[in-house]
Amino acid sequence: MGNEFDVKQVVKLDNKVFVVLLLNKLKENNLLDDSLMCKLTDSEYCKQNFKLAFEVLREIASGQDERKACFVSGHRRYYAKLKIETNSRKKCFVCNHWYEEQKELFANKVLRLLLK
Repeated sequence: MGNEFDVKQVVKLDNKVFVVLLLNKLKENNLLDDSLMCKLTDSEYCKQNFKLAFEVLREIASGQDERKACFVSGHRRYYAKLKIETNSRKKCFVCNHWYEEQKELFANKVLRLLLK
């Protein structure tokens, strides 16, 4: 798959496969820069643009208990064993809480960025 992809097919993927595929596309194309990173770690931005209740990426703070950082209100909302490193070397957990509408919004955003 090049930079283009069929959004309708991508949203049918398992959540983990879906989000890893799209984040890797961003990273491979040097689009996961500080500016986009700021947006994807901002809960308000993610809520307004993707209708997510959580950030797409949750930055791992130095010395943070990683097991606890994956939980929100007692529920695991981030993949504990899936971390992504941004172009600026920040490490983040990846959100695991996706529904089809949210996936479609995120996939369309990624596709627009790739086709710029």
